[in-house]
Amino acid sequence: MKYSYYQRLKNMCDAKNSYLCIGLDFDLDKMKNKNVKDLVSLESFIKDVIDSTYDLCAAYKPNFAFFEKYGPSGMSLLENVVEHIDSRSITIADAKRGDIGNTSACYAQSVFEHYNFDAVTIAPYMGTDSIIPFIENSENGAYLLCLTSNTSAMDFQYKNSNGSMLYEDVAKLASKINNDNLVYPILRNSSHIRELHVYGSIVKHGSSDKKVQHQGFGKKMLKVAEDITLENGYSKISIISGVGVREYYQKNGYILIDNYMVKHMYRSNYDTTISELFIYMCLLIIITAAYHNFITLIYDRMFM
Repeated sequence: MKYSYYQRLKNMCDAKNSYLCIGLDFDLDKMKNKNVKDLVSLESFIKDVIDSTYDLCAAYKPNFAFFEKYGPSGMSLLENVVEHIDSRSITIADAKRGDIGNTSACYAQSVFEHYNFDAVTIAPYMGTDSIIPFIENSENGAYLLCLTSNTSAMDFQYKNSNGSMLYEDVAKLASKINNDNLVYPILRNSSHIRELHVYGSIVKHGSSDKKVQHQGFGKKMLKVAEDITLENGYSKISIISGVGVREYYQKNGYILIDNYMVKHMYRSNYDTTISELFIYMCLLIIITAAYHNFITLIYDRMFM
């Protein structure tokens, strides 16, 4: 598992003694270099910039718009740029994403899993549920758009709301997220199940009718989810649960924390690995041999 985004950024800044972030906002239509006239020459130019500056800056910030305008070819260029930077500097996707929860989750997956960025810029004005998908994993970073320098920023960002400017409210929210690390701290180091469903014909509880319901499939799915949780290094599992099914999870070792049914995971709850069994067997043999030698020594002193 990687270090948290904050730790990786700090390490990079310390290693380079720099807080410089270089924006990669290249517009072919405005390039003064006459040799840069198509995407092939633009890619070469961008890579030259990176190779000439990576030891001076902690991060690069490619602006998605200047790549998206060229369609698939431009996005392929963006992938090549991120791959070229590699781990030499932090990469920040200047994409200004932000939408309702499930849409933001798709944006987050695209930025962090497909394009492999370390962080992303977010337009936060749809609220916390548009931010959460980007920060659920501490390995990912997010920068909230707060106060901008464009002329029309006055239209909204300086609006007075309950005695403070709108941009100040955004800054306070960002500060709270930094302090909490997550909007919902209970999700820290936790795998997350949205819901657990067993589909089939409705069957009365206790009925002998051999249908899908009440045959233990839910417990089996929970067990698989818990195994996956441990295999991926998480220490707990959190489930979004309606009020009516919380008792079911309680019977399976879960407790209610905030709005989640949570179970803390311990290795002792699971099958022991072959390597662990081997170690235990070796220890048992050593202890048995030592015990035998001790008994033999006592017997010799008493009766010989």
